Amino acid sequence: MKFFLLRVVPVLVFLFCAFASAKVVNAQILGSTNITAPTEGQVITIGKTFEIKWDKETFEEDLDISLHGYNITTGEYVGGFIKRSVSNTGSYKWDTSRSLTVDDDLLGDYTTKLGTGYSYKIVILGEANTGSNFGYTKEFSLLKSGDDLSLVSKPSIKLLSPNNGESFKIGDKIPITWVGSYVNLSSTMYVVASIGDTSLYIAKDVPISTGTVYWDTTKSFLNLKQAYEIAKPGEWKLVIGATDLTAYDYADQAIKLTDATGVIPNAKPRSFVDNVDASGMLNGWAFDPDFVNSAIKIHVYFDSPADPTKTSSSTTTFVSRPDVNTAFGLTGSHGFRLPIPEMYHDGKIHRAYVYGIDGSDPANNNAIASNSPFSFTVKNKPLAHVTDGDLFVDNGTIYVIEYGVKRPFPSMTVFNQYYYSLKNVIPADLSGITSGAVMVANGRHPRGAAVLINGTVYFMGANNKYPFNTETVFNLWGLKFEQVVKANAADLTVPDGPIMTPPGTAEPGQISVNPDSGLPRDAKSLADVRQIMTALELYWNDHNTYPTTAMGLAALVVVNYLSSVPAPTPAGSCTATTYLYTSPMPNMYSMKFCLENPSGGFAAGEHYATEEGLQ
Repeated sequence: MKFFLLRVVPVLVFLFCAFASAKVVNAQILGSTNITAPTEGQVITIGKTFEIKWDKETFEEDLDISLHGYNITTGEYVGGFIKRSVSNTGSYKWDTSRSLTVDDDLLGDYTTKLGTGYSYKIVILGEANTGSNFGYTKEFSLLKSGDDLSLVSKPSIKLLSPNNGESFKIGDKIPITWVGSYVNLSSTMYVVASIGDTSLYIAKDVPISTGTVYWDTTKSFLNLKQAYEIAKPGEWKLVIGATDLTAYDYADQAIKLTDATGVIPNAKPRSFVDNVDASGMLNGWAFDPDFVNSAIKIHVYFDSPADPTKTSSSTTTFVSRPDVNTAFGLTGSHGFRLPIPEMYHDGKIHRAYVYGIDGSDPANNNAIASNSPFSFTVKNKPLAHVTDGDLFVDNGTIYVIEYGVKRPFPSMTVFNQYYYSLKNVIPADLSGITSGAVMVANGRHPRGAAVLINGTVYFMGANNKYPFNTETVFNLWGLKFEQVVKANAADLTVPDGPIMTPPGTAEPGQISVNPDSGLPRDAKSLADVRQIMTALELYWNDHNTYPTTAMGLAALVVVNYLSSVPAPTPAGSCTATTYLYTSPMPNMYSMKFCLENPSGGFAAGEHYATEEGLQ
């Protein structure tokens, strides 16, 4: 029930903002309490005293304890403060017969009406840390005296069999049985069998009251790509659930589906490297013979074979390759494109070691691609656009970008006075960028730099430095913590400006646009994409799948993970008016977006957001 959580989160965000005018919050990862009571699913009788318990070591200050409830039928929110300024003793005895304290500024349209039909959570917030330490319970229920327990019991569906790792052979008809509790037995449900990146609908829209379906392993079934596929030998995991998403269950252990001899064969993936094109993209194709209509993952290592101590670049087969499909009798998308990392754009010869990742045994059955290792050379193209604050090296000279021009450092001594790191310097051809003034010794950081002062990160503007009040806001602006540098003495003399807030959410006395220049189109695109990626993960947490291609990003609005789907602004070579989303499998997605200029550490051009991050 993520929409319940989203109701809680704005409360916490408000608390951040409420203190922001008095003290800038240091950029840090929020802590979480260990609340031990109430527990998930617990039923508390209204009118009795209940002891709320938590790990007191989490806090060093007094606490605010609040209650938040949501009625899935009516959409009504209830709640308020149980107690404010509670001593951090590790427990508080809550008299459930007492009214809650309602703060209209904090809780909006919440009321104090409590009772059955709601799912509740308790939120504990440390006062002194202005929201930097908080925690919330799992969902529990409140029951009025005399009410039927079924009123607060959650709907459930229980998979009965097969559920314990049973073995079957191709050709068997496997009975799948279940039982439903506190659900509308006339409503419908689905049965899905999954292995690797392949999921088959064994049954759809079956009345829950049926209690049994048979999986005929000789027949083909519809997969999530709307294509028919026959089950192959392997370990298949069963998932059953109500069509209205109110209840679901997983098999405790996977079914072992063997061939007629009782063996589960597993072929290695087949893959091939085509080329590295002029734009610096690695191209090729791959598929798993055991799951020929499914996408697979690709891992790439540069200048050395696969090594668990090294980080690989990764992508999935999302590019349409009709030639591959025709040659091997496949359907689906089996091509891949992966940008060569900037560090290898140096005009030197490098090697790409490409591996297709097995769908059944990704740890032990992967295969290096044909034509791999693939030797390539990528030269830096002259940059047409740059972002303020970025660092580049061209022909042995290090530059920092300010107001769109390149400002050279006269020596490493001057470079070091700004506390910059060489690891953030990107090789580039800056012949198309206008030269600016030479960086002076002991000067203030240029516009676009992110500097650290007494634990707070600031964005350096033309005439002011602008503080970030949370890590979330910092990330939404496309910045990375490895870009943050220590402030020097000259930075301390620059006056403070308003607090930085998320794009498009300005508060009184704050700004939500890039200081001095308005909100750049590319910064907005990166912020949009990160917001959508967060919403997709919330959807995954609740439904164990990403929205299908047919559902699209609009599904995130339907379930209240987004108020609306952001849209890019066409400009230059970026002509799309939507972020192109596809989901080839339940646990995979790809969303294409375009940057007109380099921004946030990403080059200009097309990029992809996937479940593994930004590419």
